[in-house]
Amino acid sequence: KDENDIIFLLISNEDREVVQNYMASKGYTFPVYTGSDALLQNFGVSGIPTTFILNRAGEVVFRHTGAAAWDNPESFAFLRGLT
Repeated sequence: KDENDIIFLLISNEDREVVQNYMASKGYTFPVYTGSDALLQNFGVSGIPTTFILNRAGEVVFRHTGAAAWDNPESFAFLRGLT
């Protein structure tokens, strides 16, 4: 499987400059979009961070509110199973 089979997209309600500085400090290169609280409300976000994982059909297959550890074998296996 190609590493491009999984795409990460982040949406934040924080100031764009704050987000860009944080991303740069961590060396992250994936896209982050900044939006209003109304955008987050449209997605039913009740807390930050909230993670949505969608399959190729665009269906939400996982939703989690709060911090999560994504750097473990179980998470990698779940993500690989979506490709």
